[in-house]
Amino acid sequence: MNLHRLTKDFLHKKHPLLFVDKTSKITLLIEEPIDIILSPSFYWVRKEELPVKSVYAAKKLVASIFEPILPEGNYSYHVVKRDGFFELFAYDDVFIVSTLEAKGIKTSQINAIYFIQNEINTHEKSVSINESVGMLNTNGVWSILPAQYLHDGVPIETIMETIEHPKEKISIDIFKNFVLEESQLYKIIASFVALMIIYGVEHWSLKREFSTASITQYKIMDDYNLPKTSMQLEGLKRDLLAEEKAQTLLRQEIKQMLSLPLLEGERWNELSVKKNVIALSIELKDPKRAEELKKIIAQKSQINSIKVVDTIMHVEVKL
Repeated sequence: MNLHRLTKDFLHKKHPLLFVDKTSKITLLIEEPIDIILSPSFYWVRKEELPVKSVYAAKKLVASIFEPILPEGNYSYHVVKRDGFFELFAYDDVFIVSTLEAKGIKTSQINAIYFIQNEINTHEKSVSINESVGMLNTNGVWSILPAQYLHDGVPIETIMETIEHPKEKISIDIFKNFVLEESQLYKIIASFVALMIIYGVEHWSLKREFSTASITQYKIMDDYNLPKTSMQLEGLKRDLLAEEKAQTLLRQEIKQMLSLPLLEGERWNELSVKKNVIALSIELKDPKRAEELKKIIAQKSQINSIKVVDTIMHVEVKL
């Protein structure tokens, strides 16, 4: 079949279960959370005998094992130990989530994601997915092949009926899509303007206060014949200088953040100032843009943390 339909009929399971290949055409007729099992078209897998005993130790090696064969990109890794061998997986979180969304599967509806390699329980040599592609079992590793090279494959629907409770959940960060309404956008812009005005006024007030303090210092010294090495006056001067330096640094960082070259369709979601940290989030046109913006930010600022959730880029910059 080339069309996967998911209806109330599947609700006898804890969560409805859906198999997805890159060639699948999906029609979801329910709103409940679903579990998704992905075909090998979404990941790379290798079966290796490694000089380590634990999955934890194998995870330290998996990136270097895949490095020579993977296209350039950012990958996550998963390791399963089975029958004395390690099955190593590499996958692109962003590609998986964006492909599922393109097929009409909302990220807010995804309960968990699994790989068919870890869930299939059959000794068959081949499985038919649709008229275009199928899966071939080679020494226990399932791979995608054009349907014309496979014969007498078991239908994927038959395989899915044997899977009651998927075992190996894959770690992929999935959050609900967040879209700013126009009224919210205006509020954020107004907040930016207000923030800049507040810091501008505060800077002017600090400079004026510092100037007044200097004049007062000498006036008091003259009026009361105080020594010029007064500890209290010097302490006040140091405090004001430190505060002005901190405010100047804060304004520079905010100015740099607001001057980031956003593309049409990209927009700010949030900007806030915490102790020694500026936190901001940007809705990107393409999640891959995050790497480009990260390089721009890193040229002039010290990045404390950065992560991308769906199309939202979250960044914390140290002051």
